Amino acid sequence: MVTAPVSKDAMFRSGYRFPGQTEMLAKRTGARNVAMMLVAGNLRVALATVHLPIKDVSRALTTAHIVRKLKVVHDSLRGDFAIRSPRIAVLGLNPHAGERGHIGKEDERQITPAITRARRMKIRAEGPFPADGFFGSGAHKAYDAVLAMYHDQGLIPFKLMGFTTGVNFSAGLPIVRTSPDHGTAFDIAGKGKADPGSMIAAIRLAASIVNLEHQTGHHDRPRMVRFDHVSVSFDHQVVLSDVALTVGEGEFVSVVAETGVRKTTLLRLGYFDLFPDDGTVLVGEYDTSTVRRRDIPKLRRTLGIVFQDFRLLEDRNVYDNVAFTLEGTNAKRAESGGRVLKVLADVGLSHKRYSMPHELSGGEQQRVVIARALVNDPLVLLADEPAGNLDLATSLDILQLLKNINARGTAVILATHNFELVRRSEGRIIRLRDGKVSEIARETLT
Repeated sequence: MVTAPVSKDAMFRSGYRFPGQTEMLAKRTGARNVAMMLVAGNLRVALATVHLPIKDVSRALTTAHIVRKLKVVHDSLRGDFAIRSPRIAVLGLNPHAGERGHIGKEDERQITPAITRARRMKIRAEGPFPADGFFGSGAHKAYDAVLAMYHDQGLIPFKLMGFTTGVNFSAGLPIVRTSPDHGTAFDIAGKGKADPGSMIAAIRLAASIVNLEHQTGHHDRPRMVRFDHVSVSFDHQVVLSDVALTVGEGEFVSVVAETGVRKTTLLRLGYFDLFPDDGTVLVGEYDTSTVRRRDIPKLRRTLGIVFQDFRLLEDRNVYDNVAFTLEGTNAKRAESGGRVLKVLADVGLSHKRYSMPHELSGGEQQRVVIARALVNDPLVLLADEPAGNLDLATSLDILQLLKNINARGTAVILATHNFELVRRSEGRIIRLRDGKVSEIARETLT
């Protein structure tokens, strides 16, 4: 998508309460972490805050906020610009980057800790640098992008160097979106003075990013789950070490390990029941390093979780066990009923909807668990030993059900010690051994 300049005053007058197009598109596409990045050749300047009054900037620049911006810029440089290990310079907020706290405290108390945290996430962030001489000295040339703390701090030097070829790129959206880096220029409208250079550059940049996706066959944009150099220790013993794993939209990935190896730990990280000691886990737009505790329930409503031990409510029938998942959501009663009946039909249990859990076989109980996981129409299904207590024939029935779910577009992560199940599964196989993961071929599975 390439958008033309818009009048923000006209947007407000017509009822759109967004400070800019980036914010509007983020809302429309459901993106929670986006950054405005100005691009002119190898010059890239991203903004930590955008259309915000100067008096509000300091309050907005929390450490977590800066880390989120560094993360989205880092991911965009890798995915959209094919820079494998990007370096990001971070500008200070105050004159001389605060002079060790003598000219404002934000650089020491908010920006420096953010850089430290980002570096633990394997983001090559450096700074904070005094902003006044950074561009004039040419220091920006040593970096793949610069993160400025507020609008004019980044845009004034950028437009001095790249006004006629600059492009506004929205990093972090699930779509490619660019626009010229200038405004509507009503003062020269109809006078034949407008320079189309920035619009042409915006079209070319959008096309180049899309072409890169086609050439590489890979892009971070649709990735659903990513473990980014994750390590976890319990009682000073490392159980996961530098785990790097990505699961794409609609993928089926099996994680196989011997009994007792920390497969469950891996999945607990996936639904933010556990947080890594080092590295970060990303699920959709949620990031363990920056997520707010109150947003974790929202994340979990985008997931389906299947446990080995069923965890059914013994005093409720099959229908009510599945419907319980929808309590607390905005689903209306009639809509909820339709969704419950549909997933029960999908798992072959329509005729058992009034049965109590103790009246079901082990395989039927696991089907209820899967129905419960599906009723919210999750983007990702996390299955922890879904056939662990079942015989082989029933286990293969459960596997086929997971395959059917995956065929409808839901990503599935299956964690199991059942090698036979994995041999008959779909997609990639990841082996977890000695705290590390590696992808293996199906025929080598022993």
